[in-house]
Amino acid sequence: MATIFYTECGALLQPSILAAQLLSLSWTETAAAATLPKDAKFISQSVPDTMVAGQSYAVSVVMQNSGYGQWIKYQSYRLASQNYPGNDRWGLSRIELPKEVIESGETVNFTFNITAPSQPSLYNFQWKMMHEGVQWFGEITPNKTVTVRTINAPQLTGVGGNKQVTLNWSPVVFADSYKVYIGTGSGVYGPAISPNNLTTYTAGNLLPATKYYCAVSALSSGGEGPKSNEKSGLTLPAGRALALVRGPAW
Repeated sequence: MATIFYTECGALLQPSILAAQLLSLSWTETAAAATLPKDAKFISQSVPDTMVAGQSYAVSVVMQNSGYGQWIKYQSYRLASQNYPGNDRWGLSRIELPKEVIESGETVNFTFNITAPSQPSLYNFQWKMMHEGVQWFGEITPNKTVTVRTINAPQLTGVGGNKQVTLNWSPVVFADSYKVYIGTGSGVYGPAISPNNLTTYTAGNLLPATKYYCAVSALSSGGEGPKSNEKSGLTLPAGRALALVRGPAW
């Protein structure tokens, strides 16, 4: 049975007129939804104070959808870099929503990896929500000034002895401690040894008459720097000691 519609006065409503009114209502609701005020509230962020140039770090920015509309991934709602807008000093300038739709009132955690710039300096870390190609909106995150440092590689020397190797290296600016790497193959080391902030280390209980390869790196609050030049040499019988030399040859 067909459904019959009447006006408020009781008159029969023609189907063509009803369809036009429904279409008009649909367009009106769609337009209203598109013009709902967009807003974003900053909640928190986690960013290291100090970084080593060129290294990768995990960071997070938490924002809340404090407007009346949805943030929709396929419509290109994104977190974007600021100070200056759209910069890629951290290796990227846009962060996608972690899921398809962020409802009004919902909080979203943007977790992503950045790469510290290659030159030591002070750098700004700041972000804001955007509807790509439409508008920036909401609160901007507090500016975080990050110190980027270059941690140089130590210069390594060493002496092989009776079942042991004694290593010495140059101090590195900004280094809080060091890591020592020792192995029986070039570039293939066992677990790192941490002699704290000393610049010398003696590795004992090694195999006699065995060639060992050694390297050292410096650590700071921002991370680990590059490894030193590699030194290699034989452990020798008691009473004999020879200087280790760079590379595989004596």
